[in-house]
Amino acid sequence: MRTVHWFFILIFLFASSLFAQNNANKNFSYLQTVFDRHDKHLRDFMVTELQNYLATFSDSSHAADAQFLLGKVLDEKDKKYAAFTSYLKILVIYPGSKPYPECADNVRYFLGKEKKFADKKDEILRFLDSPHADSSGADRYFTYCKILVGFSRKEFKNQLLDALHEFSRLFPSDPRNDQISTWMADTFLFNGEKYEADAAYQKIEIVFPSSALLPYALYRRGELLSQKLGQQQTAIQVLSRLADHYPESEYAPQSFLLMGQIKEKKIKDYQGAKDEYEKLVNNYPQNPRVFEALRAIAEIDRRRLKDYQAAISTLNEIIARDSTNIRDIEALEEIANIYKKNLQDYGQAAETFVRLAALFPEYEKAPDRLMDAASL
Repeated sequence: MRTVHWFFILIFLFASSLFAQNNANKNFSYLQTVFDRHDKHLRDFMVTELQNYLATFSDSSHAADAQFLLGKVLDEKDKKYAAFTSYLKILVIYPGSKPYPECADNVRYFLGKEKKFADKKDEILRFLDSPHADSSGADRYFTYCKILVGFSRKEFKNQLLDALHEFSRLFPSDPRNDQISTWMADTFLFNGEKYEADAAYQKIEIVFPSSALLPYALYRRGELLSQKLGQQQTAIQVLSRLADHYPESEYAPQSFLLMGQIKEKKIKDYQGAKDEYEKLVNNYPQNPRVFEALRAIAEIDRRRLKDYQAAISTLNEIIARDSTNIRDIEALEEIANIYKKNLQDYGQAAETFVRLAALFPEYEKAPDRLMDAASL
């Protein structure tokens, strides 16, 4: 009895598959017939019909042909960027298809004509020379998305977002969907769609809580919330989660610096800003942004908290840490000015000017600093 049951299930599935394929063939035949009319009044209609066909019959044997017709219609509409991505999609996703040679020629022509894409020309041409016909469908779709992301052009925004959504729809269990969602958020941000970008970065935290890309997404979201959306407290909450949960991430030190900048410049919480900067200095002493944090601490102590000795101490710490001496001149200049203008300690100011001239005799203002010391 059980054998008979499975037999009917298999018959049903086989019949359903045949019906779907037959339906796909008929629909493509209809699309080809309408396309062959080349009626300019039907171009928008054809774009919609072809897109619907590709969404409905993505596994059809005519999918590449339909994608090719879509590119041709877009060319007729003078939508050259959209047409280019349609041809490129065939090259990446349908490498053995009938339209492949003509699409390759169209892509080469486009890259040769559009000089602003010259930096991507060699990469695409190398891909054409070695198509990935043996890779899986998911791999080819992912490659297509990656190529479009690499262009970083506003002209491809809609095609890129469509490709990213299509990947997620076709391969919902693929482990690379966190990267797909991150590219989507970055695309919104790059194109100035700040609210959409915020929601897209938040999606990564909720849907992919174990992703290695989460620290990046948290940092970008915190940066966006502060700089574009004016939501300073929410930005601090997001950045705090990053710093607390991912202290080994390359974005953790940056999160402390950004929280310090938010508290200093947006909220005017100067002591709170100092605390964030000091966390960067103390927890990541080898990070190159330590000097930026120390400089900010010294500036807050001098300009905001009027703690001049603390400012001098921090500037001396910059000198002690900076093995390259790049920042020493600026720090010594600042120390001398604090002694002279804020503390009116002219003896210490003179000593600092002399120290500056002695340590850096090649400094163009060294003679002037010796004269400043003599005048005090």
